[in-house]
Amino acid sequence: MEYSKITAMYVNGLINQALEADPQLGWIGNVSMESLSRTATEKYAWLGQVPAMREWMGKRKFNKLNEFDYSIRNKPYEMTLAVHANDLFEDKTGMIMQRVADMIGRSNTHWASLITTLITGGAATYKCYDSQYFFSASHSSNSSGTQTNLLTKTDLTELDFATSGKPTAKEMADALVAIAGYFQTYKDDQGELMNEMARRFTVVIPTTAYYTAAMQAVNTTKATVTGASGAVSANPLFESGLSFDIALNARLASNSSVLFYVFRNDAPIKPFIRQQEGDVRQNMLDESSDHYFTNREIVWGLDTMRAAGYGLWQYAISANGTT
Repeated sequence: MEYSKITAMYVNGLINQALEADPQLGWIGNVSMESLSRTATEKYAWLGQVPAMREWMGKRKFNKLNEFDYSIRNKPYEMTLAVHANDLFEDKTGMIMQRVADMIGRSNTHWASLITTLITGGAATYKCYDSQYFFSASHSSNSSGTQTNLLTKTDLTELDFATSGKPTAKEMADALVAIAGYFQTYKDDQGELMNEMARRFTVVIPTTAYYTAAMQAVNTTKATVTGASGAVSANPLFESGLSFDIALNARLASNSSVLFYVFRNDAPIKPFIRQQEGDVRQNMLDESSDHYFTNREIVWGLDTMRAAGYGLWQYAISANGTT
């Protein structure tokens, strides 16, 4: 059967074309790295760090990565879209194309949902490669010493906001500079500093109050920034050499309106891992199917095996902006 202008196969082609295009991942692409999975469960024993350069005296010293028992197990996910035959007959091309775009978009924003779950559960639910919660005050691996990426005003006075969860632009600018500096203190399991070259960060925040202050703070074309009672002060981010991408993730607000998160995004390894087994697959029940005979619907389905997990906690900080 041929439809007047738009066919089931045409829609099928649109979906395939969209799946083959580069995914638009936004902040997710900044804070996570893609890992192509070959099995149902992948083990990430390589999260230990490489050694530092040393003076060559005598023979080479053969170093091995410290291995960690950290695994991520894939889970099955699916999405199904049914379109009535009348919509195809009546050539509702614009509507169909929009629904296809939404379908592919939901596949990409699914990563945001998975990683948000890891963020909100990172302090008390899910553990990372060193067997500590991802956001913890007790991280320790071999020669690293005890370290924290769960920061409060006790750790940084710049997080002592006059109003909890509602910083001024000046308060947010001061906090971001202090957090960038705190990243510089983290050591790896070899006892070596990890973030000496860190310059670019992604800030993921829960509310519009944070978003407004952060956007004003990182507008580094301005040498000044607004503080309490409208007072104008020097912007510590101006010509600092630091770069911050700001992302509002409203999913976080249901967990806390005072916590915000800063992730280093200029390192090869990322704070999170996007693991997927094969490609996103498409299936179709067309006009030759029993479903069409009974319901006069064409059905397209996407399915995949994927999971999100933790990379390096040293590239992530949970910041509590309270009074």
